[in-house]
Amino acid sequence: MFSPSAAIRNKNGDNGSPCLNPLSILKSFVAEPLTRTDMGAVIMQASPAVPKITFHARKQVAEELERQVANLKAQEQHTIDELKRMKQDHDATMAKLEKEMAELKKEFVLAKWSAVEEFKSSDEFHEVVKWATSRFYGKGFDLCKLQIRRLHPDLNIQDLQIDVDLGKEEEGDEEEKGEKEEEKAEIDDNPPPK
Repeated sequence: MFSPSAAIRNKNGDNGSPCLNPLSILKSFVAEPLTRTDMGAVIMQASPAVPKITFHARKQVAEELERQVANLKAQEQHTIDELKRMKQDHDATMAKLEKEMAELKKEFVLAKWSAVEEFKSSDEFHEVVKWATSRFYGKGFDLCKLQIRRLHPDLNIQDLQIDVDLGKEEEGDEEEKGEKEEEKAEIDDNPPPK
């Protein structure tokens, strides 16, 4: 790093004769600002032309610093704008993903519901329901047989089974009764002839 006191050196690097290199002074100003002590040392060690060069160098350094500050502000503004764009893109992406997620959930629920409805209308479902129902009523029938056996130990009900045909006969009887009631209702609706 250059220091202001190191700026006044000859080409060999010793502090002997004051040889002023404006480029080294400029570099020293950019690298390290002058303090009052350094400024005094520069003025004392320099030739009479030094104050003009120092003023000119300071002006160049000030202009360079102003350009750097302007560049930094421009970079800062560019970075802020880019961050705003990234946030807007992120928010838009999140909104899009949330919308897609809602649609997927809706489709999933609809697919699940349609699968259940399709299964309910299938023969397999009816077989499963019949099996579960017969199992339920079979357990109830076995429990009933157990209670009868306890109350009437002399009855032989071991081989007693559910009569499926009896259920079908009862269904047929109910259908016939329903048809007869419908016929009666039709007859009652017709007024008697005069």
